[in-house]
Amino acid sequence: MPDVNPLNNLVTALDMDMITGSGKSYGILFDIETTTSVVIAGMELVLSAISPTYYEIWSKEGSWQDVNVDKPNYFEGFRRVSRGSIDGQGASEFSYIPLHEFHDIEIQGGGQHAFWITLSDDHLAFVNYDDEERSISRHEMQSDVQVSSAELNVMYGAAVRAYSLELADPETDFHYNAGFLGRVWYRTLL
Repeated sequence: MPDVNPLNNLVTALDMDMITGSGKSYGILFDIETTTSVVIAGMELVLSAISPTYYEIWSKEGSWQDVNVDKPNYFEGFRRVSRGSIDGQGASEFSYIPLHEFHDIEIQGGGQHAFWITLSDDHLAFVNYDDEERSISRHEMQSDVQVSSAELNVMYGAAVRAYSLELADPETDFHYNAGFLGRVWYRTLL
């Protein structure tokens, strides 16, 4: 029987964000929280360059911040769900990853899943969480929603300014409160 549950999408990049993205990095860590059971079926990225690049998308159950504080290993528990070459479209367009190149990720209702998107160069655009009233530094992580739908929340995370995550120093290479710029494709589970 064919899948009759259509794909939905959640855009995390408003038009202004895409044009004036506040930074670029090799990667980004962020969480998706769900209110109902969903399958993450794909993603599109915003890249700052108009050129091909190599990408990888990794995922794990829980939050990317779930690490041993005495000896943090942010890479621990992640599994690769997509990789390949992607054509950067510049900061005002989405760079498309074919759905067949993305392994579905099922998240139960009320669950949380971490994502790490990385490139072989520093062309992944991200947006800063900007809250002057709370005076949040790029070194202090807050758990705030970047964008949401009825089914899921995309949380602010950390831009990773080193390649790869295993070599990144959280003290110097993480830019906290960074928002993923792109599109998340998903379907709800019946």
